[in-house]
Amino acid sequence: CKFGPDKGKPSERMGRKAPDPKGWLSYRRTKMKKTLIFIMAALILLGVAKAGVALSVDKTVRINIKIVPFQILMVNGKNTDGEKVITTYHIPQPTSQDLQRGYIQEDNALSLTVVSNVNWVVKVRALSKNLGSSWDGRYIKPLSDFLIRSHQTQFMPVQQIPQKIAWGKNGKKTVNIDYRVEGYNRNYHPGNYKIILEYTITTP
Repeated sequence: CKFGPDKGKPSERMGRKAPDPKGWLSYRRTKMKKTLIFIMAALILLGVAKAGVALSVDKTVRINIKIVPFQILMVNGKNTDGEKVITTYHIPQPTSQDLQRGYIQEDNALSLTVVSNVNWVVKVRALSKNLGSSWDGRYIKPLSDFLIRSHQTQFMPVQQIPQKIAWGKNGKKTVNIDYRVEGYNRNYHPGNYKIILEYTITTP
């Protein structure tokens, strides 16, 4: 029996090699590994980016603290636990010297104590329309005859609208008030004169 020449496998006769199952599996595994590595890297970068955004927000957080004003006004050392005090000043009878110079003046007639945790202003106004009438009722002493000052101001006529009489920074401070009553160089009319004053502490 004669055998002809070995013509090889059909694929070899066509000039191609048969696919290697092991090599194809190795290629697929390598490609899958690269894909997984890429996905993991993307996730890591995304996590870092999110962390960076959160950190940036933390750095820009601002806390606003509002200071609530706490203010007390005391008269002659007596605690009133309030921001407003009302006082009555009875004008003394003039001496011969007062009549000669034309006015009555009392320095440190009133002592105010200010307690405040913020900058403050003290204002004063008259609650009386006038200083009262003479004993015979024929004369009414005008409000403009009553003048007031602190160490920060000059004498000024008191009015029925609030006027700034003292001011300062936070802390505790004593403010001494001087009174002057004019009009005694004119015809003097004896009487019991007085004035009611309201002092108020507030912020500038």
